[in-house]
Amino acid sequence: MALIKVLIIFVVILALLNKRLPLYLAMIFGSLLMIVMFRLPLATAGQTVMHTLTGWDVWSVNLAMYVISVLVYELDLRHRFEDAQRAMNGLMRDPRRSTSLACMLMQGPATVTICGGMVDTMAGEHLKNDEKAAVATYLRHIPEAMVPTFTGVIVACSISGISGACDSVRVRHAGRGLKRRGSGLYPAGLHHDS
Repeated sequence: MALIKVLIIFVVILALLNKRLPLYLAMIFGSLLMIVMFRLPLATAGQTVMHTLTGWDVWSVNLAMYVISVLVYELDLRHRFEDAQRAMNGLMRDPRRSTSLACMLMQGPATVTICGGMVDTMAGEHLKNDEKAAVATYLRHIPEAMVPTFTGVIVACSISGISGACDSVRVRHAGRGLKRRGSGLYPAGLHHDS
């Protein structure tokens, strides 16, 4: 029964978005509908909303994602993804394998715009357009589904009050692979050119 209620809420949100309602309004309406359909006490709903808006565990994940997005933007400006693409092509002679591996290594929302172009260039004529779309979309999400460092899992744990399960994951995820080089932070292995 709970699954049916969630599906109804999801369909209502999609219908509101289809009527050109802004995403934030559709999500607010979906949240209000959830409170009504699941008969949540207003005190619990209010506490959850306040924790979501003011809780450091939620804000720290959002801040980390913002920093990662800025780093990805900076790497893209310096053409580091093209360098990584050339290096990957040099390691493997099979475009299908190198394309698949490159996509599996590119996690996070900031890489969604980069991954499509990288797949198109790396695969060339070896993959059809629908195969390229599948590689760029699905292979990026396989590691996110398997690894508990996926941002959505951490935020869901934080909002639902299961923060103890997420603390060790967040600490490992936050500082992984960054080294100070010159005037900024860069992922390990990439050097800043002046």
